[in-house]
Amino acid sequence: MLETRSAVYKMMKEKAHGERQITSWPPSFSSELTPYTVTDFGGLIKRTCDSKSLTLRICKVIVIGDVAVGKTALVNRFCHKLFDNNYKATIGVDFEVERFDILGVPFHLQIWDTAGQERFKCIAASYYRGANVIMIVFDLGNLMSLAHCQQWLNEASRSNVSPYHIFLVGAKKDLLSQPVYEIIEKRAAETARRMRAEYWAISSRTGNGVSELFTRVAALSFHAMALREMQSMKLEPINIGSATIMDASQPKAIRMAGSPVLENESGLEEDDQSILSMLSSLDFLLLGLLIAVAAWYSIWRRSRQEDHNIPGPKSYSIQPTSFVATPPSENSFIKKLKSSGRSLVVFYGSQTGTAEEFASRLAKEGIRYKMKGMVADPEECDMEELVHLKTIPNSLAVFCMATYGEGDPTDNAMEFVDWLKNGDSDLSGLNYAVFGLGNKTYEHYNEVAIHMDHRLEQLGATRVFELGLGDDDANIEDDFITWKDKFWPAVCEFFGIEGAGEDVSIRQYKLTEHVDLPADRIYNGEIARLHSFQNQRAPFDAKNPFLAPVKVNRELHGPTSERSCMHIEFDIEGSKMRYDTGDHLAVYPVNNAELVNKIGEQCDVDLDTVITLTNTDEESSKKHPFPCPCSYRTALTHYLDITSNPRTHILKELAEYATEPTDKEKLKLMASTTVEGKAAYQQWIVQENRNIVHILEDIPSLKPPLDHLCEILPRLQCRYYSISSSPKLHPTSIHITAVVVEYKTPTGRINKGVTTSWLKEKHPSDPPCLVPIFVRKSQFRLPIRTSTPIIMVGPGTGLAPFRGFIQERDLARKEGKEVGDTILYFGCRRSKEDFLYHDELAQYVENGTLTLHTAFSREQPQKVYVTHLLEKNKEEIWRVIGEQNGHIYICGDARNMARDVHNILLKVVMERGNMSELDAMDYIKKMDSQKRYSSDVWS
Repeated sequence: MLETRSAVYKMMKEKAHGERQITSWPPSFSSELTPYTVTDFGGLIKRTCDSKSLTLRICKVIVIGDVAVGKTALVNRFCHKLFDNNYKATIGVDFEVERFDILGVPFHLQIWDTAGQERFKCIAASYYRGANVIMIVFDLGNLMSLAHCQQWLNEASRSNVSPYHIFLVGAKKDLLSQPVYEIIEKRAAETARRMRAEYWAISSRTGNGVSELFTRVAALSFHAMALREMQSMKLEPINIGSATIMDASQPKAIRMAGSPVLENESGLEEDDQSILSMLSSLDFLLLGLLIAVAAWYSIWRRSRQEDHNIPGPKSYSIQPTSFVATPPSENSFIKKLKSSGRSLVVFYGSQTGTAEEFASRLAKEGIRYKMKGMVADPEECDMEELVHLKTIPNSLAVFCMATYGEGDPTDNAMEFVDWLKNGDSDLSGLNYAVFGLGNKTYEHYNEVAIHMDHRLEQLGATRVFELGLGDDDANIEDDFITWKDKFWPAVCEFFGIEGAGEDVSIRQYKLTEHVDLPADRIYNGEIARLHSFQNQRAPFDAKNPFLAPVKVNRELHGPTSERSCMHIEFDIEGSKMRYDTGDHLAVYPVNNAELVNKIGEQCDVDLDTVITLTNTDEESSKKHPFPCPCSYRTALTHYLDITSNPRTHILKELAEYATEPTDKEKLKLMASTTVEGKAAYQQWIVQENRNIVHILEDIPSLKPPLDHLCEILPRLQCRYYSISSSPKLHPTSIHITAVVVEYKTPTGRINKGVTTSWLKEKHPSDPPCLVPIFVRKSQFRLPIRTSTPIIMVGPGTGLAPFRGFIQERDLARKEGKEVGDTILYFGCRRSKEDFLYHDELAQYVENGTLTLHTAFSREQPQKVYVTHLLEKNKEEIWRVIGEQNGHIYICGDARNMARDVHNILLKVVMERGNMSELDAMDYIKKMDSQKRYSSDVWS
């Protein structure tokens, strides 16, 4: 609601309309699903209201929950009687005020609609303070959003010391059949009881239950506030449901069902003069920001619609100072395309940088086919403008989309994918093509790209060329090149373009060398913000990692082992970083100094020269390939990947700098798409495992300019590790378990893992060794009820997340909770060499927390793996997953172990559950959808 302060005040003075006048106690959604037992306002409150002794009050309601669960739709249905089919993500928070008249007393709900995206969570959390009601919304058709509700409540609870009511609200009820809803309601009811929340199921589309929900919220809040106000007038002790407000002469504390015993904030009952006195100075500041943004947005939108006649992005009411919003004009890729005479836009959804690299290559090649291209990050664009791309003649949108995790979109594509999935925009006239990046060892192979290709066609768009799918488990570079070489001829035919232009190398960045630049203006490894390592401030994420001191670094393998495995603990005390058992820790590595120096020597360049590489395309959102200005040494040490196998386009560009004709032809051959070229690349680069340093060493005539090499090398990516600790036992530290990678290549060189070889040298010291880290949330979670039995299959470092699981279950047992069977299948080579955490696991077995099955593959003539143990224990497995509705977790190798475990599980369900193969497959799929069958695997 975008009003001035005086307008808001005037609105508050108006009388509430019919349905907002409450004279009798409203019922709950279900009498069995509410912890609030009060059933009437009570005579005392009614008499006080009749005497006009109660003053006008306001109740702060925060609406929280996962992205795209229907929070904004719920608020809009209640406040404006509207439902919009087009999904628009909330940025920061939106703010509404709605009036009730309760027993003749004016009462207002101040409703804060908060953002659900992970990247805005820290912003929205700043508005949680002082909430009287915490409303957690989940999608009834998305059980994962229900599983996240406890986490949302925990976040909100940390910001509130006053009493509050809790409501758990299931949205989109109209999309479910009654039998399906009844199944989900049981799960939701369990969650509500555990959270001590009142449960509701509503439909914003139809309006069913929405008004009743907020009427109930208003009544309960008014009742509690009225009692507190009367208490401040030193009235007699009064009950709130099953709880008691203490006499005014005692400390002011209140226990509400659903919230802990909490002290009231000072001043809660003191200002009785007007509704404005109920708003804190911070609330006025936020309201002022809301008004300013509203005025700016109104002016901008009016001018934009006059100029382009296209709708703007969703307005946002409040933007905190810690978050810099991109002006909407800069989000318009349509405007950029038109102003620069382009017709090709390539969007990417990238988690590790490969999809972004492929997108850049496509856009760069477009000029050969008379299609000037632009690369675009969907997170930085108003993707609703896709409907207007058809206004540009011969326009084409290409989507390079990676699938991440269990069939999820990448972080930067999440909002776009949600919009595409939930919206119904008319995309007729849009020409498109999709290339997906995935891994066939994962169950949800390329799910994002497959869905996107289908959904775009559903919405009326025209597919210019067939869907391309790249497999990272095989040769994704070859998959991309094969698709690309057929893609361009199809584009030429579709648009009537005659042939291709000359295939020449085009520099994308221009070089500037700096002399006497002040040191405080030069990047030294920071990921995004200059001086972020010197001036650390939360929240910490991929663009702002926390420099964590190494607290512990110890060897886990025995002295006779030829390999090394580290147990590392990072100190996060004071960082405000939080993690959950099963999450991942991202570590930003540093390249080996010896390799960096070799590149400088081969290119004959002073590595301490400070440079800036600036994009020659002024319309590009990517101004620099990495943080600039910085030295060559910093770029090669912190920002560029110098240890991976270079892709073919890099060899193609390097060929121009080889002075020996045979060297030039060799590089061109390996960069080609011929059968001979692919074979040469596979042999010389992939099988012999050469990186850029090796190539420069083995081709002495190759002397590329170092700035060009820095331009074409991919970015160095962070590495992810399963967290091997529980925050309930270790709230101020994060543990990881990592095997040190080191091997000999066919050329006789020793290759070392970038991150693990670097971490191996990081030990507790004074001053401390600091490592850039951040936490990435996962869906690998323990069951909510500790009494649920679990089976964990984790050979080798696959044990890592299960160490945290076992710690948490052991703590619950010590606290007197009922804990179901905790069964671990662990495998390694030899018990005396690589039996990780042997002593810890033995202790858990001894105290009754853990049942342990071990397989030592090399301690007998015939190798034994965890899969052999699983086959022997079919009865135990079926008892847990079939008879007790338990959970099974797999962590480790995706290519072989995880696949074998899946096949064994299928046999168990068929044999012990007396099912056909088809029914058994359906049973396992159901377990997967219920999050009873979870994997955290890699290939």
